[in-house]
Amino acid sequence: MLILYHFPNPLLGANLQSAGLQQECLSTPQAFRAEGPFPFKLQHLKKVFPESGEFHFRLKIPHPVSTNQYAWKDLVDDNEVLSSSKRDSFELKVLPINISESDSSYDCESPVSKNQELPESSMNIDLAEINSQLDDMGIQSEASELMSEPLGSPHSAFTRIEEKVSDSNTPGSSNFGDDVLSGSDSDNGSDFEMNELEKEDEASRYELQQQRLREQFRKEKRQETSKGIFGSGGKSIGSSVGGFFKSATKAAANLAKEVSEQHGVNLGVLGKNSAPSSRQRETLKRIRSQLGTKFSCENIDHLELLKRVWSKSFPEEDFLVCAPQWQLLGFNVDRVEEDKMVEATGVLGIRCLTRFAQDYSGDISHCLAESLPLAQVLLRCVHVLSKHIGIVDGSFQRSRKKYWEIFNDQAVFSRINSITVHIALMERKVDSSLSVKDMVRRAVGQTKHVLDEGPKDIEEFKHIATALGIQI
Repeated sequence: MLILYHFPNPLLGANLQSAGLQQECLSTPQAFRAEGPFPFKLQHLKKVFPESGEFHFRLKIPHPVSTNQYAWKDLVDDNEVLSSSKRDSFELKVLPINISESDSSYDCESPVSKNQELPESSMNIDLAEINSQLDDMGIQSEASELMSEPLGSPHSAFTRIEEKVSDSNTPGSSNFGDDVLSGSDSDNGSDFEMNELEKEDEASRYELQQQRLREQFRKEKRQETSKGIFGSGGKSIGSSVGGFFKSATKAAANLAKEVSEQHGVNLGVLGKNSAPSSRQRETLKRIRSQLGTKFSCENIDHLELLKRVWSKSFPEEDFLVCAPQWQLLGFNVDRVEEDKMVEATGVLGIRCLTRFAQDYSGDISHCLAESLPLAQVLLRCVHVLSKHIGIVDGSFQRSRKKYWEIFNDQAVFSRINSITVHIALMERKVDSSLSVKDMVRRAVGQTKHVLDEGPKDIEEFKHIATALGIQI
């Protein structure tokens, strides 16, 4: 299990704030591996955390309201579960509370000094991230030289950047470094001497120096120097980043090839991003129509769906439209059509429940025995999946995806949803502390990974899921 963690980065924070940017600044993530036990709790994390001292931990979680955003959850209960499987990974923000002098490099109150000794990190700093931050401030940066040398703490990168700037006024190179550090400005004729800075206190000197840096960076951001600030040979940052992408693409291709040979699935090659065909659009429109159709027990077809669910769930009892047994299955009320989630998912939700009862009747027995709210899990999966695919808002008509071919069959949505619910129940077996929301989030995440491989039909969907190590 891989655990990523950040410390606050006061130096980068000061730089960005002085540039007028208000945002949280963390160090480049460091990492270590933990072997368990599972479920892995906060008390276990404190025992294996590689840094010495007393820390407060915050866990990175999906934002409860905003899509594609995240939030930091304060960890205060030693029994709180952080991970249930060695295949999981998670990210932490680490706030020092009480640290020894030997670990004073993690001081959050003051920037790290240039000559301060910093502890070695278990991972190299992510210079691409730093370059992106500096580029936002107007710095034309190049990373070829620094990328070849492993760094320790994230703070040391800025120390070395300052050294690069101060040493850049060499024969055959630009005098940019001296202009920045001395504060000279050839455009307006002003000349600032270092002895003037020395007369001010530390804070004033730092502020003046940062102001001059920003002014010079703005003038130089579109220009390439003969040698560059960060590297040699005049290579642009674009070429370095391009190299990263090529390496990553090659590694992904090798992994896909390895999985293909082992499981007979050509991962990474299945399907191409394209808009749905007319047939697929019609199928998705029908699914959307079911989502928007209110479920009613007065409709004979709708009532028949409910009877099929009852026969699989309570085979020895007579069918009842309004009964407490429906709450045992996970509905919030005795009458299914009055449940809020049923109102949100319409006939599609009950059709998916009927399909699940047909494909995974054993899971229904398990949920009844363990008092698991199956209906809540299933209907939430319907809602999240239909939103991801674009059925809710109709965006599927203009969306380009790999997986549209699988929607030649109208029944495939309910079958994919059944597999997703089964995955969610398997996750709950591994970690009994999972909430309904967490179960659905993990299961839908795995389903998305399979869909992104572009399966052509449900059998290929299952084959890919198995190749990726997902229990279906």
